[in-house]
Amino acid sequence: MGAMATFDVEGSSISAVAQPFRFYLLKRLQEEVTANLAEARLELGQLLASVNMQALLDMTLTREIGRAHNLEVSL
Repeated sequence: MGAMATFDVEGSSISAVAQPFRFYLLKRLQEEVTANLAEARLELGQLLASVNMQALLDMTLTREIGRAHNLEVSL
């Protein structure tokens, strides 16, 4: 079983297994934002801000997550 993580969603604290897939998707989102032109980055930042999720762009992963044999793995 994976490590437990606590998330704050609209003032409610939720505990769930911290799945590597979440971190894999976060890394893909951050790479996509970095790869886009400044105008596209600004639009995406505004979109994320409108749903109170702009902090996703500021989060830092301490290890690389990739995929191997249809599973998320540490690189």
